[in-house]
Amino acid sequence: MKRRVLWLFFSLFILGALLAGFFFTGCATHPVREEVGEVTRVSENGVGKARKFDDALNIAFMDAMRKVVADIIGTEREKRNTEKIKTYMYDISETYILNYEVTDKVKSGRDTIVYATVVFNKDKVEESIRTLDIEIPEKKVVKDYSGSPYEPLIGEALDNLTYLVYFEPEKKRIRDEYARLCVNRVNNYLANKEYEYVDLERINEVKEEYFRLHEETQGSVSVVQLIAQALNADVYIVVDGIVEGEGKKGDIYFASASIDLKAFESATGRGLGTETGYSGRLGLASGLDAAKRKGVEVAVEKAVEPVI
Repeated sequence: MKRRVLWLFFSLFILGALLAGFFFTGCATHPVREEVGEVTRVSENGVGKARKFDDALNIAFMDAMRKVVADIIGTEREKRNTEKIKTYMYDISETYILNYEVTDKVKSGRDTIVYATVVFNKDKVEESIRTLDIEIPEKKVVKDYSGSPYEPLIGEALDNLTYLVYFEPEKKRIRDEYARLCVNRVNNYLANKEYEYVDLERINEVKEEYFRLHEETQGSVSVVQLIAQALNADVYIVVDGIVEGEGKKGDIYFASASIDLKAFESATGRGLGTETGYSGRLGLASGLDAAKRKGVEVAVEKAVEPVI
């Protein structure tokens, strides 16, 4: 009898250790490689979904790297060269990684969704981009006007910028209803900060005309940029993301959301910043759609302040 008790205790101890390893190693920082000498590091968030954890993690790596590349060469240039970059860079994204942290992992039916923060060797990324004969535009230096006698005037000018928030109608991953929810949540943030913004209804009034213009120009300029220029917005923000149902347990419905916000200068299309917000796994008793909408709201709330 005593031997059975000891064996049971030992088995439970081993099981507990294995479970603890499973749950806690996911949130640890995993070094991938140490580079010789100093390197420029850049960190980005990524999300991946697949049947197997390793496959989902690899997709998260590629998602994060795509954002790094887009920040370096610009979103439109990245889109034009996606196939070339995918073959020579995205498909081997792990070779550019210095370390990463899995910030969350959730089950969605038979699939696993992995959220990760990934640190890349920026110097190596830029070197590969140049090897592919893709131009890297010169970054404008952001001047620090603190202490300047003109600081109040500059601050007032920045406060008087007009923002336009919308989504790419044909290139988005998120459903229309959740995309509109993102737009409304960002606009609500702008309103609370007393910033000027273009209302969604005003965009809806003119968008068809600029959808046609976008087709006529063969998509050389973002349709959101065209609308922003037409409505005299100084900055436009493109929303996109992934919203997932995570199943039901008892009376609780679970969902998660990953929302991207990308800001651009309307006159030139120059990127001003990008941020991804993650909701994590959220549960509500009021239904699956309510859980998804809550996930979107939480993810937007996490992304909006850093990007504006």
